[in-house]
Amino acid sequence: MQSTQKITERILNEAEESRNAVIASANSEAQKSLQKAKEQADAYTKQAAQEASQAAEEQKKRKLSAIESELRKEVLTVRRQILDSVFEKALSKLSAMSADSKIAMLAPRVYEASPDGRGEILMTAKEAAEFGSGLLSAVTELYAQKGIKTGLKISDRVINAGGGFILKIDDIEYNNTYDALVKVSKEELESRIAEVLFTEGTGGKG
Repeated sequence: MQSTQKITERILNEAEESRNAVIASANSEAQKSLQKAKEQADAYTKQAAQEASQAAEEQKKRKLSAIESELRKEVLTVRRQILDSVFEKALSKLSAMSADSKIAMLAPRVYEASPDGRGEILMTAKEAAEFGSGLLSAVTELYAQKGIKTGLKISDRVINAGGGFILKIDDIEYNNTYDALVKVSKEELESRIAEVLFTEGTGGKG
């Protein structure tokens, strides 16, 4: 779908733009974690060196294994935070788009959700005032191109969201808020985003 593709492209572009900052952040966090692990490992190594028994050697191995496990967890936590920040930035940029750009993105999604032109469009109070009538005009034009006379309307009800719309047809609601759209794209794009962010410059995916 064209509108979904636009969201996908926007998120991928955000990842590309964030690459340098992400690499610097990841390297910095990795260095801190590695330094911490090295200091702990050195301390346990010195302690083990003072004890010649087999028990001390086994204890050293267990301690080092625990340090390595903790380090892996810290790296995964940092990567999770970085990935989340990419999608949060993409969401902010969607909300900051011009009214015309939002209409161009949302109108096809209304048509896709209601091919027969039924239902009502619920929007935030802010966006309904900004471009609700423009969105309805664009949607009506899409139906007209297919020879369909639509009964769609902008609802008097408002939604509490960052933007986008919910299409209500009878008792069914189709969630096309920006949060919902980014969430769907997130599930699809996470592995691709991770490849963009972490394959180069950070030693590959972990």
